[in-house]
Amino acid sequence: RILTIHGAKGLEAPIVWLIDAHNTYQPPEAWSLLLDWPPESTRPAHLSVLGRKDECGARRAALIEAEAAFAAREELNLLYVAMTRAKHHVSLIYTEGTEKRLTDGLLEKVADVADGHCIEIRKYVPPSTPVAYVVPKDENEETLVVANISRPVITTYRRLSFSGITQQQRGQASSPVAAIESIGGGSGDDDEIITIQSGYSDDSVDAGVPKMPLARIPGGTYFGTVMHKVYELIDFAALDLRGEVQRVVDDIVVGSLSSHRTEIIDGVLLSLNTPLGGELGSVRLTDITRDNRLDELGFEMGLADLASQVTVSEIGTIVKDLLVAADRKDDVLMEYLTSVENSFTTQLVGLMNGSIDALLRVPINGEEKFFITDYKTNRLDRDGVDTMIDGYSRDSMLEEMEHHDYPLQALIYGVSVYRFLRWARPDIDADAAIAGFAYFFVRGMVGDATPNDENHRHGVFTWSAPPGLWSALSNLFSRVTS
Repeated sequence: RILTIHGAKGLEAPIVWLIDAHNTYQPPEAWSLLLDWPPESTRPAHLSVLGRKDECGARRAALIEAEAAFAAREELNLLYVAMTRAKHHVSLIYTEGTEKRLTDGLLEKVADVADGHCIEIRKYVPPSTPVAYVVPKDENEETLVVANISRPVITTYRRLSFSGITQQQRGQASSPVAAIESIGGGSGDDDEIITIQSGYSDDSVDAGVPKMPLARIPGGTYFGTVMHKVYELIDFAALDLRGEVQRVVDDIVVGSLSSHRTEIIDGVLLSLNTPLGGELGSVRLTDITRDNRLDELGFEMGLADLASQVTVSEIGTIVKDLLVAADRKDDVLMEYLTSVENSFTTQLVGLMNGSIDALLRVPINGEEKFFITDYKTNRLDRDGVDTMIDGYSRDSMLEEMEHHDYPLQALIYGVSVYRFLRWARPDIDADAAIAGFAYFFVRGMVGDATPNDENHRHGVFTWSAPPGLWSALSNLFSRVTS
């Protein structure tokens, strides 16, 4: 690392090189301020604005000399800071000359105590005439030749993202190639809710539960981004959970959202204490320790080549077939998967990039299971709901999931997790270990009071993967032609 001395304060390194140690040149100033203010005095003894110091007169000479001495001492202090950044070895590089320089006296003292072991002075010796380097010849070495490429050079390489694919599908972009997905979610939250319904429930609609602190906080991308950061930084299993949430919220929630500080703290606490339902059963986020979650898991995933003609629609076909094989032909996502199968023609080629909000590891029936998870701040209490919490029922969440193509997102992200675990954890069956996904619509997660419908909690959309899903999709993504 290359740092200024000021930038290196407080840091250490095994070896430090101090380059240009002799240089104390300061550019001339058109004017400067001369101030003499004794520490014990309540006001300065002298204050004047100087032009050229050689024209400042004899009355200021003593003050100017004192200022110069102080500046030299500060330079030595700075040099001391630089030298003490080294844990084991420091090298000072300077040039000799006739002009008086700051380091001359110091380096002379160093040279006086140089013992060749702890301190060593080396002078630069110009190299002799360079000798051309001749590569030694290995008689057994084969002669290299230019390789012939038997296939055409691929000029259609692409870098895809889930957002790019869905934007092209909706006619919002001409290409599925999109900017790298940001580390930190929230970019899709609430953006297009108005296209589904005319608006949110009015103020007369009851929450339907004792407390729903996040329910009416204004939504949008900014709120989503802030809340994702809050969940990323919180230690869910902290002993003083309220203090932990308050600390993170105070650090992250600023500006217009700061007026909702209390609601955000209370709402986050309730969401962390909500039983998650589905395959997660009674597990709460507070049961997930730091060593059992990976936050903001960014990935770059290789896809098939152009000649393989892999399309997004095939994802729908494969998942449907596996659900039928698992006797789940009435699965909640079957209708959505049919729409993917019939309408998504985008090719999967090149690289897929993305960022997973959190990968959770949860013990279930004595086995470690992994869940792809995402925090969603979308408001789902639309016009016509009897209570606000009804907007976060499984049916309402399914409508939102389908509208934003979140199931497709989870399936793509699941393949990246499968490939990651296949490499990082060869001791487990990565396919079987990834249980499914859980999307947390945090406004509707209100603790123990969260409604439970056939083991599915409002505010938490869970889905379990059929056997063999992730390996089948991974094989699809990397298909090559014979």
